[in-house]
Amino acid sequence: MTSTLLDADESAFVSSTRLTLIVALEGTVHCRIGEYEVQLAAGEAALATLGGVTVLVVTDPAQCSRALHVGYDVRGSIANRVVDPLPDLARVPAAPGGCPTLGMIEAELRSDIPGRAAVLDLLNELLLVSTLREWFALPDSPTPTWYAAHTDPVVGQTLKRIHDRPGEPWTVDSLARAAGVSRATLASRFTQLMSQPLMAYLTDWRLCCARDLLTTSDLSVESIAARVGYSSASAVSAAFTNAYGVRPGAHRRAHRRLPDEDAMGTNFRSARHRMPLRTDGLPAPNELRQ
Repeated sequence: MTSTLLDADESAFVSSTRLTLIVALEGTVHCRIGEYEVQLAAGEAALATLGGVTVLVVTDPAQCSRALHVGYDVRGSIANRVVDPLPDLARVPAAPGGCPTLGMIEAELRSDIPGRAAVLDLLNELLLVSTLREWFALPDSPTPTWYAAHTDPVVGQTLKRIHDRPGEPWTVDSLARAAGVSRATLASRFTQLMSQPLMAYLTDWRLCCARDLLTTSDLSVESIAARVGYSSASAVSAAFTNAYGVRPGAHRRAHRRLPDEDAMGTNFRSARHRMPLRTDGLPAPNELRQ
């Protein structure tokens, strides 16, 4: 993850991260990201999912305009659930009342205080979460089904339980009791809002968690199985192979990330060996830490 203040007349660079965020801090900022062009007023942001493209940011000295660039190297199955619905370029309006995080990021970038890098990581992650919330709140944005479903009092709390505790021996009956509704009501409402039966979603979520843990931790397959709700390594291995066409060990060998690679990116998950973050309405910034 990288962040840079752009206050020269013109700044050009090649985006090397999966997500590129440009925020106009003051004045009018003109951006060209790949083949897309956008003009931003103060507080507005451009969020691009185009990696490996040239980014040109033009500011106007007469307006004292300046911008912030943050690159996020998001990775993993859980992260894909957040990033995949985004368009190539999203223009995000300014948050009502402004975004105090921007001032804090700018102050850190202009300082040389010990701990600066750690603080910037947290602030940049908070900025991304805030930007995604603003985008998904727009009436015409392609909001993911899981994000929209969190507004439902029954399905929302069911998703939260699944995301928080995938290792629990959940059934439709136990989740219905926890939600205070009948089995039929929960099953019907979940399928209607999520376009997928509840137990199929639970299986998908567990395997996504397993997939990320395989590539970002040293946990054994047996330990991962227990964390994501399977009785044994052989049980999770069979489900994983059926879903992805490859055994867990082979997937780990092919996609294992080195520690320094993990430190470079935002994996939308918590500290090493913890469960990948839940996606209930997007996480608190500390949950984004690796």
